Amino acid sequence: MDKLSLEEFIEEIHSASLKNGDSKYVFFLGAGCSESSGIGLANELAEQWYGELGEATKKKFHHDEDIENEDIDYGKYYFQIFNALFTSPIDRQKAIQRLTENKTPSLGYYALSGLMQNSSFNTVITTNFDHLLQDALIYSGLKRASVISHHNLSQFIVRDDTPLIVKIHGDAHLEPFNDEETTKELPPELQEKIKALLANAKIIFIGYSGSDKSVHSLLKESSSIDKVYWCSSKELKDSELQEWWDGFNSKAFVEEMDFDKIMHQLSTKFNLENPDFEKRAKELRDSYDSFMSNSIKITKEKSKTHLDHLTLGNSYFYQEDYDNAISSYK
Repeated sequence: MDKLSLEEFIEEIHSASLKNGDSKYVFFLGAGCSESSGIGLANELAEQWYGELGEATKKKFHHDEDIENEDIDYGKYYFQIFNALFTSPIDRQKAIQRLTENKTPSLGYYALSGLMQNSSFNTVITTNFDHLLQDALIYSGLKRASVISHHNLSQFIVRDDTPLIVKIHGDAHLEPFNDEETTKELPPELQEKIKALLANAKIIFIGYSGSDKSVHSLLKESSSIDKVYWCSSKELKDSELQEWWDGFNSKAFVEEMDFDKIMHQLSTKFNLENPDFEKRAKELRDSYDSFMSNSIKITKEKSKTHLDHLTLGNSYFYQEDYDNAISSYK
């Protein structure tokens, strides 16, 4: 196994992509990638949720060990605590939705969205439920992604010139798989499609702990993976993926876990442009103002009722044309 510094990893990726223009990379993103965007890690969330449980429910966790111990790994009890606090499927879905909504993409997601415009790097597989990568693509005004947010959409998984995001555990707004049973194994149709994505591809793991049985099962069945890069602060040990990792030959440990730092340096190496937010905002504002002006014109020509004049007045008011707004209101 190779051990690479971040700089060596960046250089290797850049050099290989230049030598082989049709090379295929797949980014595999875990929860650690969204931490800087304000979404807590499993152990943090589990500890928070444990504090919200009633005393009678907490006692159920005490038979194995003292969970009140300061050094306890609450993440070990993540699924049990989550299910104990949120007892119905709707409650669980809404809890995940609350965790992920109104979050702003960090630097890493913007850098990745730019890199995904290159067909060699346009495929992302993630266990995350959030919309941070989709939002970064939209806010940047770049080519949108095809988002597979539920296993029933697996028939649409195909790698082409369109950026692709595959959410193997579902979406915060649909049916997130967030318990031990549903994350034990991927649906067969989804697993087959992802195996095809991984064929002859290099996988870059970032922000992923390796504690997922379904991912272990998937990787064991994917025999034609070209190479694996494991980006983390420590080597892969004592996880569900340990057996697979030990038996895989073409692999490299990259001693860096900071998603934003990794992606920013990749973006710099590939000389990608930074998002032009001012330009994007102007495009949106100009488009909206154009439609608003047309609406005023049409409403002015057809206004016959009090409601029409109220609509017209509101349109003028939005454009800060207060004289015409007052006239219309009157």
